[in-house]
Amino acid sequence: MSREEIAGRRKVFHGLNAPPATAHAGLWIDRFAERIGGASKGNHLERLFPVGADGKRRSLAVSPLYPAFFERWKRQILSLPPATIPAKATVRGRLAVGLGQESVLETSIALHHTYGVPYLPGSALKGLAAHAARERLEPRWDPKDEDGPYNVVFGRLEEAGFVTFHDALWIPDENDPRLPLDLDVMTVHHPDYYGGGQVLPTDWDDPNPIPFLSARGSYLLALTGPPGWIEKALDVLIGALSHDGLGAKTAAGYGRMGVKREEAAVR
Repeated sequence: MSREEIAGRRKVFHGLNAPPATAHAGLWIDRFAERIGGASKGNHLERLFPVGADGKRRSLAVSPLYPAFFERWKRQILSLPPATIPAKATVRGRLAVGLGQESVLETSIALHHTYGVPYLPGSALKGLAAHAARERLEPRWDPKDEDGPYNVVFGRLEEAGFVTFHDALWIPDENDPRLPLDLDVMTVHHPDYYGGGQVLPTDWDDPNPIPFLSARGSYLLALTGPPGWIEKALDVLIGALSHDGLGAKTAAGYGRMGVKREEAAVR
């Protein structure tokens, strides 16, 4: 039996051809695939974008519980001691975070476990800021300097840093109740060449389109720690998000963000 013939969805769900209007996008992607391989991957993702009466595709609606959850989470995050500083990061184009996570579709996206909305993992934000600090700050932030600013902010193997990079949750849009997701595709035009380099790329190679989801929208950044250090860490992160981008396919322009500081840190 070929991989394309392997059924992924439990038989009891075989009659479910499309997700409900407020379905959890993550559950639909990973648990409701009717077939795992072949062209069915693209068809499976397309069902997250039902066609409206005007003939246009739109993503699923956000859970009506999410805005209240977001406001409660924001209040709690901003009250964390010794100080927490927020900022609003807006994707300039599209964003691909979590593309390489384990998934039955071979491509994935970072979605909130409970509400299925995209978010920016704190580990990814911290890693991006740490890379920018090592490569661009002058004088250089050297991880080998045990008492230097790099280890104070980001920590080292023996101890944690003084700055906490929280997950950045998607900010609900009052004017658009839909998930900020888009159906995207990347195409490998010369699979044999990229697979080993033994075959030269030619015009008659068979391209291999790979469907995946990308995100957009605005996200609430939040850093907690000593006031002076979180200000500096946020400066580094803002520069990295603007110039380097977050997530996958940054060389193709994905992941660039514009960041605007919000109200002062809560003490």
